[in-house]
Amino acid sequence: MNKAQIVNRLAAVHGYRHYLELCTRTTGRQYAEIDRLLLTTCKRLMYRCLAALVTEWKSTTGPPISTSPNASARSGAKIKIFDIALIDPFHEYGTSWRDIDEGFMLGSPHEQRR
Repeated sequence: MNKAQIVNRLAAVHGYRHYLELCTRTTGRQYAEIDRLLLTTCKRLMYRCLAALVTEWKSTTGPPISTSPNASARSGAKIKIFDIALIDPFHEYGTSWRDIDEGFMLGSPHEQRR
């Protein structure tokens, strides 16, 4: 199974509906395979992104400090809380730690899901 198939299976088994993917342009290649019938809210934050790529949040130059979902939340923007997140960062310690932290901050508590 690839990572998109794992996400789709988890959504089917557990009834998840809200999906977040944090990735780079080289790690986020399976976003199109996420089942939009199961996961009705799908958002992606991509950094080190090509300017021409269309995604909800992106940074073309490096880590998405000012474009992150949490930065949007702190600035008063309304964003969804996610049931499941695929964290597939640029494989360096600092960015991996930050992205995992971002993912946990946006996860929904178990009793608030669906």
